[in-house]
Amino acid sequence: MEAALTRADGVAEAAVILGEDAGGTACLIAYHRGGDATALRAALSDGLPVYMVPSAYVAVDRFATTPSGKLDRSALPTRLETPTAGTESRTTGTGTGTDGLNGRAEELIARVWTQVLGAASIGPDDNFFKLGGHSLLAIKLVSRVRAELSVALPVKAVYAHPRLRDLAAHIEELLAARDA
Repeated sequence: MEAALTRADGVAEAAVILGEDAGGTACLIAYHRGGDATALRAALSDGLPVYMVPSAYVAVDRFATTPSGKLDRSALPTRLETPTAGTESRTTGTGTGTDGLNGRAEELIARVWTQVLGAASIGPDDNFFKLGGHSLLAIKLVSRVRAELSVALPVKAVYAHPRLRDLAAHIEELLAARDA
């Protein structure tokens, strides 16, 4: 992962650690000196399996080093307190919050994704897995959707419809079928 990051344009140094998001869920955090978080996410998404793509990208001015001159990994924060506390944007969508979202299901999914993924902004074209989602977070997402909408949403639906807009449309279909 670090080698892939340092091959990206503009990245001078990089380190990837296992940490926690604001909700306490384990995630990969990429610290980088130089480069753009959106471009880095895209580059890693193209070259690495989904589970190896970091959930958060944190730009740093310089890395702490040990007395011998090596990267001091213990100096890197392992917990992201808030999505805006030093992390760069986690979305590729044009919306901020729930701007541009249509329908009850899209608004609910955006709100749940914001909570589950710790993302500051969710757009209708955002992909759950490209924002750092994984199987455990998919289960958490399905559970919250079931609790809020009383709809039986299987976990495999998140994999079949990873874009917010598509998952919301699927949920709307399930709601219509239930209410019919």
